[in-house]
Amino acid sequence: MLCVICTAIFLMIISANSEPPRTPTSNEIQPTPIVTPNDFYSIGQTTQINGHAITVHAVDNSVALTNDTLQPGIKSYAVEVSITNTENTPFTPTTSHFQLFDEKGYTYIPSTTIPKKPDFISRTLDEGDTVRGWLTFEVQQDSDSYTLTYKPDLVQSEIISFVL
Repeated sequence: MLCVICTAIFLMIISANSEPPRTPTSNEIQPTPIVTPNDFYSIGQTTQINGHAITVHAVDNSVALTNDTLQPGIKSYAVEVSITNTENTPFTPTTSHFQLFDEKGYTYIPSTTIPKKPDFISRTLDEGDTVRGWLTFEVQQDSDSYTLTYKPDLVQSEIISFVL
């Protein structure tokens, strides 16, 4: 009997403290949407972010190196990208706008010691200008699944992701 009374009191407390769900008004801050697999792009697709059109054209996981700079257990992985400035404000894309992630959670930045040619060269783009080149990464030898991210503004949170 005591258990029934405790359950009834518990249910009354819960119902008294809960508010019905409400629809946010247009002037309220909305939560940032969670990235879903539909927000990822593939090789050959072009997408726009902050007035820049970006395309991943190809990948090369058999980059031949002319020096022995790689440590044991590391291989090179190259991604060919292009960026076009679609705004009338000059923009300078750099390799620091890119990161590569593997299926194990490792993060890689573009390597400047083993670039595949022609490598991605930072330069100021006026409206309509394009830069195209290869980003080369030093990755774990046993990794085989990668995602390339592009973040054109290192302060803001917008990111474009390409599943490679």
